[in-house]
Amino acid sequence: MSEQDPSMSGLPVSVPWRQAQTEQAARMSRIEQELDRGWGSTFRDSFQADHNRRNLVNGVLHAISVYRPLRPVPHALSSAQWMRKHAVWIILSSVFTACVFSSGPVAGSGLALLFGSLFGGMFWISRQTWRQRLEALQHNEKARPTLNLDVIQSRSPSSGTAQIRFAANELDLILHQHEIVIQIQASKSWHSGYLDVHRVRLNLTQETCQVIAEVLKLHVLKQKVGPEPARSAPTWSAYQQHQQVFALSETALRKRVAALKLYLEDLHRFDGYLEQLDQISRYLELDTEMSALFVGAEFSSMAADHTLNLSDDLRAAQSAVEEIVSSLARTHHFLVAAEPAPKPIARNVSPGSHVRQP
Repeated sequence: MSEQDPSMSGLPVSVPWRQAQTEQAARMSRIEQELDRGWGSTFRDSFQADHNRRNLVNGVLHAISVYRPLRPVPHALSSAQWMRKHAVWIILSSVFTACVFSSGPVAGSGLALLFGSLFGGMFWISRQTWRQRLEALQHNEKARPTLNLDVIQSRSPSSGTAQIRFAANELDLILHQHEIVIQIQASKSWHSGYLDVHRVRLNLTQETCQVIAEVLKLHVLKQKVGPEPARSAPTWSAYQQHQQVFALSETALRKRVAALKLYLEDLHRFDGYLEQLDQISRYLELDTEMSALFVGAEFSSMAADHTLNLSDDLRAAQSAVEEIVSSLARTHHFLVAAEPAPKPIARNVSPGSHVRQP
């Protein structure tokens, strides 16, 4: 539901609201002018013109087939085609049944009943499939509109380039609608959680089906009305009234497609905001990780200081041990110096004498 105009409700109208409405009206006017120029493409040579013409026609037919699918047509054979296809098997089974019947009437009758039931069932299934095929073809023929796919080719004298578009310019709206819907579905914003309500309120498939149906209805009625009669003809006034209705319908359809194009532009703008929001979210996550990194850095610094303190303790212990070792060395040297020298031992001893050990 669209927002109510504050000027109609008697409430004071704010300046930003008026500016927003003015901007929206200007954008809508620009988009409608772009749509009014048609679905054109430029080219220079005749081969490219034929290629663009085929793409133009195939694009409209493809969009119609996507949003207004036809009934599938099953493969089936007519009665004569079915008989020709199975004639060999019918003849062989008849000959075999006749041979069996000549040797035993009971067995031949049972075999004839079996073959008759088999071929009869196959023929009945084929007839049902053929009937479904005819119904599908008739339905598709009625559902498929008669389109005027003639194109208009205009060439620019200054640049030498040419442009191609449909003679019935309302068919251009089908291509615009199809392209806009594809871009909306490819938008990141359209699938975000912020636009859940939009996806419920704006059914793109239903919207496109309605636009295509209205465009085709307008297109077919234009062909039924035919060319403009002479002013003296009794149908001239009715023709003018019809043209007014056609213009009203085409203007409404162009406004409907332009509004969807405006929504697409706003989606692209919202994509930028979502990208900024994602960047902010990533930075917030990084802030949490940076805080953890900062805590880790402080812990590492404290651990380094603790290790340095242990090194200082180790150097102090090393100095104490060196003092102890130096003191012990001096004590050892003192004791060695204070110890008396040993007495010499006599080397020449007479036989039989006893040397007293000290």
